[in-house]
Amino acid sequence: MGTRMAPQYANIFMADLEQRFLSSRPLMPLLYLHYIDDIFIIWTHGKEAFEEFYHDFNNFHPTINLSLDQSTQEIHFLDTMVLISDGHINTTLYWKPTDCYAYLHVFSFHPDHATRSIVYSQALRYNHICSNPSDRDKHLQDLYQAFLQLQSPPAEVKKQIDRARRCARNYIIHKETLEGNSKPFDNLLFSGCIRSLLEFSTKFWEPFLSQFTCII
Repeated sequence: MGTRMAPQYANIFMADLEQRFLSSRPLMPLLYLHYIDDIFIIWTHGKEAFEEFYHDFNNFHPTINLSLDQSTQEIHFLDTMVLISDGHINTTLYWKPTDCYAYLHVFSFHPDHATRSIVYSQALRYNHICSNPSDRDKHLQDLYQAFLQLQSPPAEVKKQIDRARRCARNYIIHKETLEGNSKPFDNLLFSGCIRSLLEFSTKFWEPFLSQFTCII
């Protein structure tokens, strides 16, 4: 919200805050993921230790307030529901209560390849997220019906969904690694307005450049 640079500054601020806080902890999460304003943690040191971790994190900075949603069975992160079943971690789609399948209508003034790509990309996302094939197929059927409601051609919708279903999930998840595109350093992937930040950092904050590799 606000200026164009606000998200970039916020990301840098939170990255620094997290690094300083986590480096001070005697007990660390098994997994710590952060995307914009959502944090996902897998904790294995007991409930009491986790409550202490959360309390200290929430009081680490005077203006940062963290809300907590915790469970020993299932939790959602972004568009993914993470579940523990029989000692295994499984994933499926998570839908916000306000979601209404508001995809592009077939009669919208867009090229045909755009409407086809929307069906395919959504189906590919389902294939990526759902760890259980039968669960994935159930969600894909719902997706098929949603596009029929938008008057998309049934044969074309089915073709794009089947195309996404044929993609091996292991390849989708590890695509960059399998294709040799993984990088051994941290990257900031931002829009063109990162140039302003680079100019600022060069002039006023030289150490900043030694911490990140920026791709424009």
